[in-house]
Parts: sequence; structure tokens; C-alpha cells
Amino acid sequence: DQGLVIYDGIEWFIFNKENSGLPDNVIYAIAIDNKGTKWIGTESGGIGVYNGEEWEIFNNTNSPLPVNWITTIVFDDDGNKWIGTLEGGLVKFDGKKWTIYNMENSGIPNNSVYAIAFDKNKNIWVGTGGGGLTLFDGTAKWTVFNSDNSALPKDFVYSLLIDEQGRKWIGTWKGGMAMYKEPE
Repeated sequence: DQGLVIYDGIEWFIFNKENSGLPDNVIYAIAIDNKGTKWIGTESGGIGVYNGEEWEIFNNTNSPLPVNWITTIVFDDDGNKWIGTLEGGLVKFDGKKWTIYNMENSGIPNNSVYAIAFDKNKNIWVGTGGGGLTLFDGTAKWTVFNSDNSALPKDFVYSLLIDEQGRKWIGTWKGGMAMYKEPE
């Protein structure tokens, strides 16, 4: 809970609520866009966006962000920001429009999103805290893989990586790691 630490190869810099625009000192996600802007997901302050000079804050009081606990931030090839939240669902932000995907309006099986990855076909893979792993085509189709309908050992998916061969490496809570390769 000390904030954001940056090392430039020579010096260490610490950004926290007291000396910067960082909205919270507990950080769960860091992503850097193609302009070098840092997107910082925090536990209770929402997202701090730092362009190297100024901070912009997105939270549930000044944006459609459903909650302020941000677990992951990932950018797709089109520059959209995909944001995982604790109990607020999956959020897509294209720079102007916010789209919220939750259990009430989509096929996502759990509103806590811990991991997001994109495959070579631009499908979105979403690891949830209790709903398993979900494949989203980006428009309307949701496919859920969980411990009941697949070999996924646990339904709490906290980390996810898609390798160059398209295999999904899935880290679970108390279930170890699983690897999923789609049938050819």
C-alpha cells in the first residue's frame, strides 16, 4: 500500500496519493498504451491515467465505471481499454464510450474479473472469480468453461496467458494451472 514505483535505470520514483494524482496507494493493474500513457488500476480509487505530466482519474463518481476496485487493464489492437473489476463486471472503454458487461446484461458468469487476454482472432478470454473462464467474441456470443463442463480444475481464474500457438494457460486459485488448446 505504498503506491506506484518507477525505476528509470538510475533512480527510483514513488508516486502515491500524497505526492501525485494517484487515486489510491494499493495498485492491482498497470498497463501502458501506445502513446506511453500509464493506466493504473487501484483497489478503491478507480483508474489513474498518467501521461508523464498530468493525472486523469476515472472512478464510479465521474464516469460509468461500475466500481472503483480495478483488477486488470488490457488494451486490444484497436486501442480499446478492457478493464476487469471486483464485482462490477467487465468494462470496455474506447476513449469516449463505456460499455459494461455484467451478469445482468451479458453471458459473463461472474462479476469479478481478474484476467483478460486476446487470441489471434480478436476473441476476448476472461478469467473470473467463481465463474471460470469465458470466451467472448466481442459482440454477443459468450462461452463459459468451468469445472462442471471442462477440465478446468477450479472456477476461480486469476491469471491467463495465450501463447503463440494459441494455447490458453490458466492460473486458478487452489487448483493449480491448466492449459487449454482448442480442437483443430
